[in-house]
Amino acid sequence: MNIEYKKLNNDITFINGAPYYKSYCYSRMRSAKIARAKDVATHTEEEWFEMVDYFDHLCLKCYSSDFIGGLPTKDHIIPIHEGGTDSIRNIQPLCRECNVSTGREIYDYRVDFCNGNDLNMPPKWCMINNIDDIINQIINV
Repeated sequence: MNIEYKKLNNDITFINGAPYYKSYCYSRMRSAKIARAKDVATHTEEEWFEMVDYFDHLCLKCYSSDFIGGLPTKDHIIPIHEGGTDSIRNIQPLCRECNVSTGREIYDYRVDFCNGNDLNMPPKWCMINNIDDIINQIINV
């Protein structure tokens, strides 16, 4: 391939001399990041459904309950591409529109919901904020 071909086809990238679509490369990178995040920590479907029930099947950003497929999407509070995990501590229920609109924003809407409704978020869902919590989590594994 010549250099002009590379300039005209911005969707093509070359790895070890072989042409690949950039979308294919991004998809592979995203899959690898998700796999790494799940290796560090993951959650069960039971934990997810428990969280959705606890928050009354609402989007925690806009408080909508109208979801495609009947359930909110899983929003990673610390995005996986920013080093977040797939742990239940790092997930919150949002509608698709709010999930997409958060982009790279790191914000735990669960805390606002609990504070606004005089609820105590279960400790198993709380983000780890200090070294004592990290040590206790390691000891209890």
